[in-house]
Amino acid sequence: MAATKLTLKLEKSVIEKGKELARYRGLSLSKLIEQFLEAESKEIPTQNYIAVPPHPDVLSLVSDISPTYSSAGSNKRDREEYYEYLYNKGYKTEEE
Repeated sequence: MAATKLTLKLEKSVIEKGKELARYRGLSLSKLIEQFLEAESKEIPTQNYIAVPPHPDVLSLVSDISPTYSSAGSNKRDREEYYEYLYNKGYKTEEE
C-alpha cells in the first residue's frame, strides 16, 4: 500500500520523546506512529446494527399504504419484505 503524507501538530516535548523512542526501537518516527495506530485500531469493536421497523404512522408519510391498511397477512408480508431488504443491505434484524 502506498504511503500518504500526514501533518500533525504536537507539543515539542512529545515529538522529542517520540523521536527518542523511535531511535531506541530502530524505527523512523513515522513507522513508530504507524505501528501504534495499527495496534490501537485492532481494538475497535465491529458495529452490529439492529434494524428496527418504522412505526406505521411514519411509513404512511412515505408510502401509499395507509397505517390502517389491513389486508389479511399483509402486515406480516410487508414486515418480511422489509427484513429481507435490510438483510440484503447487510443489516441485522431483531428476528435474527
